[in-house]
Amino acid sequence: LDENELKPLQISGCSDTVTQITIPKGVRTIGAAAFLNFKHLKKINLSDTISDIREMAFKGCEMLSPMDIPVNATLGNRLFFGCNNIHKITLSTANIADELFDGQKINELHIVKSKYDNIGNVSFAINNYTFGGGSWNVIDKVIVEPGVKSIEVSLIGINKLIVKGKNTKIISYDMTKDNINETSLYTVKGAKAVK
Repeated sequence: LDENELKPLQISGCSDTVTQITIPKGVRTIGAAAFLNFKHLKKINLSDTISDIREMAFKGCEMLSPMDIPVNATLGNRLFFGCNNIHKITLSTANIADELFDGQKINELHIVKSKYDNIGNVSFAINNYTFGGGSWNVIDKVIVEPGVKSIEVSLIGINKLIVKGKNTKIISYDMTKDNINETSLYTVKGAKAVK
């Protein structure tokens, strides 16, 4: 079978019964809306061979628990809309997309540099559009791991921003008098993020 003839993974007909899924090694793509409205899906194990998770793949999976997203995977828009049980997630600089979540509260978001990213100027944007497309989200804690060169943030909706890299640059486009006190910033000693 020619690789170009392979179709992305998409499952239908069992959305009311499946509670756990394991995606085996070798699968590279999860198709758009592959698990759309799998209301009872609690756990999904993704292999590290997955490089593409298309838009709305897990939309409406209300009971889905946090999962390990492969660091090299490209993520589609609206991936976790309606996944109200995901309160902690790790994303790499290589796999951010627009409107990942739909206004749900995120307790902890870890941002790591992709091990496949050899570019020196890695950026990661956190803003209302990225995490909800119009709904005000509340992200309790955003932890930026060393290796991320810069992070562009909208401080509205983030309670704590913890930057562990000494050389990570923070760019904010919402530094107005009205919202400057909405986020607490924590960094390592000698961090260049604080001037």
